[in-house]
Amino acid sequence: AYEITRWLEFRRVLFRSYDQDIVSLNTSLQATKKWQIRFAGQLARYDAKVDDASFTDDKNSRVKNKNSQATLSSLYTFSKGTLNVNANYNHIDRTLNDARNIPEDPADYDPYFAHYKGSTYFLEAYSNLNLGKHIGLLVGADWRNQQADIQIGRAHVWTPVTL
Repeated sequence: AYEITRWLEFRRVLFRSYDQDIVSLNTSLQATKKWQIRFAGQLARYDAKVDDASFTDDKNSRVKNKNSQATLSSLYTFSKGTLNVNANYNHIDRTLNDARNIPEDPADYDPYFAHYKGSTYFLEAYSNLNLGKHIGLLVGADWRNQQADIQIGRAHVWTPVTL
């Protein structure tokens, strides 16, 4: 009975320390005989406890993460090649909240707070042209953009960091 109680307590603590959900979608459409469109998307989130250091548990340190991604692809086929257009968006929102331990531990670096938001955008278009039996030409361009906002601090005093 003692071992079963310890096992149940271990499972309770283990599953309380990490929670995750994810939803994904991937679909394609044959718009015409020569044109195919694909869409993929994903929403994910997790909430987890974080340790102070190796083999050192922290009872009140948590990280929360939300991530969303979307991709749209288009492929058009013509007699001498293909035209590809791809677009992607990715957004992340992460918060670390490490409140002061009670009772305090002199080796503990609490409190610490951090909030990170970031987004990336990507767009590309390229064409693969068949010029002859063994000759091809690949021509294209892409555009990329990244944005981030990071706030870090101790004891609820935020220090903005610009990248």
